Amino acid sequence: MCRPGVTIDEEVSTGEPRLPRVGFTGAGLQEIIDEGDLVNGDFYCHFASKESFALEVIDRYTAKFGTIAARHLGNAATTPLARLHSYFGELITTNGETSWSEGCLLATLGQEVSGRNDALRTKIDLAFHRWRSALTDCLLEGQKVGEIRKDIPAETLADVCLNAWEGALLRMRLARSRDPLDRFVEPILGRMLLTTPA
Repeated sequence: MCRPGVTIDEEVSTGEPRLPRVGFTGAGLQEIIDEGDLVNGDFYCHFASKESFALEVIDRYTAKFGTIAARHLGNAATTPLARLHSYFGELITTNGETSWSEGCLLATLGQEVSGRNDALRTKIDLAFHRWRSALTDCLLEGQKVGEIRKDIPAETLADVCLNAWEGALLRMRLARSRDPLDRFVEPILGRMLLTTPA
């Protein structure tokens, strides 16, 4: 039975920070419960297992960063290229709030569970496809107005951006520095995407 006042939001918000730090396997269920000052009954009132908890965390993480993407990439008041700069600029700021130590939850969990948990793998893959779709829409618009090169399909350019960004995040975590993220911005947004690369 759930204790009065213990909501699913509270359980996720207290347990979620463990996943990017220690991964799915390292995030012990009892540690999640203890960190949130919960009891077993609180957790199992909302989640059947640690897997179902992780699926909920992924959904909320995807929604949070989907909102950020929509705010920047869908901003019709600015040019598509300016939207990309402002979008990745906010992501850099967000990573700075954790001292360059956490990176992308989707990538962290994806690397860990891709060969062992199909439910989590499928959920993470879908999240990446949605992210790619948001980037593709912005890049397509940039191609239409002549800002973004047209010799490479927008979806391929989105994949390049996404893959390069995730690689930069890994380097960021290892170096505990924003430098890898800045080195993503200049060659990718400042050169590779342009109609006439500098």
